[in-house]
Amino acid sequence: MKQETTLASEVTARHARMARGLCCAVLSASSMTWVLACAVSGAPSGQSAVSNAVDGAASGVEPDAMLLSACERDTRKDAFAPGLTKQTANARVAIVAMSPAQPVKGTNTVTLAVQSLAGEPLDGVGIALQLVMPDHGHGSPAKPTVTPRGGGRYEIGNLDYAMAGLWQLSISMYSASYGIEDEAVEFLACVDG
Repeated sequence: MKQETTLASEVTARHARMARGLCCAVLSASSMTWVLACAVSGAPSGQSAVSNAVDGAASGVEPDAMLLSACERDTRKDAFAPGLTKQTANARVAIVAMSPAQPVKGTNTVTLAVQSLAGEPLDGVGIALQLVMPDHGHGSPAKPTVTPRGGGRYEIGNLDYAMAGLWQLSISMYSASYGIEDEAVEFLACVDG
C-alpha cells in the first residue's frame, strides 16, 4: 500500500486551486494517487463520497489533465483550424481561413475550399448549412451565410456560437455539373466559455 500524505505536504498550490474550483477537497495525495472527495447531494452534513481516484501509473492520466478546459478534454472535436479537410464521395472540403483564429463564443467566419477529388476547385456548388449543439439538441440563434469567393472558395459567415460547448457545422453540397448529389461533411468545433 502506498504511503499517503496530507494536502499540506504534497499538493501544489495549483492542485489545491483546481480542487477548490471543482468544489472538492483533496483527501490525500502521493506521487501516484490523487483522491478527490466531493459532497454528495442529499447526503447527511459532512458526508462525502470519493468522486475520482486517479492512479497515474496504471491509467496514464496525470492530475494536471484535470486542469484542462472542457474543450481541451473533449475528444469528439476536430482540430478546427486551417488545413482541416473532410471528404465526400465526389468532393473534398477544407478550412482555409478562420476569423478569429480559434472558434470563440459569438460570431465567427470560416472560409472553405471545395475541390474535386482530383484537386480542381469547384465553383457554383450549392451549399446548405446547419449549426447545432449536439449535446443540447438546439441550433444557433443566427442563420449562417454562404458567400462564394471564386476559385472554389466559400465564406461561411455569421457562425454564431451562442454558448460554450461542442458545435457541429454540417455542410450539405449539391451540383449536377460536378455529380454531387446532397453530399455532406461535418466539422466539430468546441468553444470554451
